[in-house]
Amino acid sequence: MVRELDNLVFPADDRDRQRAGPGELEDGVMAGDVHVLERLGEVVAYLHTDRSRPNMIFVSGIAVRPDVQGLGLGTMMIDHFLDSLPASIRGSVPITTITSPRNLAMLRLLFARGFAGRWFLTDYFGPGRDRVGCQLRGHGTPWPAATGIQVPASALDTVMRLLAEHRHVIRSLVQTVTGPMFELVPGHGEQFPASGPP
Repeated sequence: MVRELDNLVFPADDRDRQRAGPGELEDGVMAGDVHVLERLGEVVAYLHTDRSRPNMIFVSGIAVRPDVQGLGLGTMMIDHFLDSLPASIRGSVPITTITSPRNLAMLRLLFARGFAGRWFLTDYFGPGRDRVGCQLRGHGTPWPAATGIQVPASALDTVMRLLAEHRHVIRSLVQTVTGPMFELVPGHGEQFPASGPP
């Protein structure tokens, strides 16, 4: 049932949404890393937290059935996952994920939950299938007082340059009268458990 949901939510030809690879979800289910939300006996959402890499948790996928999107189910699943982690894990183990720089709804959700965009991963899933690598900041770590730089969400070359220089991270996504803007701030390594890109 999880595979069917994945196929429904992630169309094969969509450059901004990527299906789980062959066997990926099935292995996750066997490992106990796929958590589902059921309604009337049907799986309507899943969260896949891949713990197969040593000393890292990778949020590999979140899917909500289209007819129940917008009800906060994805948010509920991420909150449940984060709340289930001991503070010692949240503060010391890198928790990472990726999403398309054009998937503004997912980025908003991640930033609101303490993730920051740290890496721009060009052509991650093939030509034109770029991704932003996000990492959960250390539990309770405040943002630096520095004023953020606002960059239009469509100006991906600028975002890529600022992230690639390792001088900035994406802190938030804000709506302005001219459209959505990424807010970037100077990145400080001490805000994150040590990690390379996912």
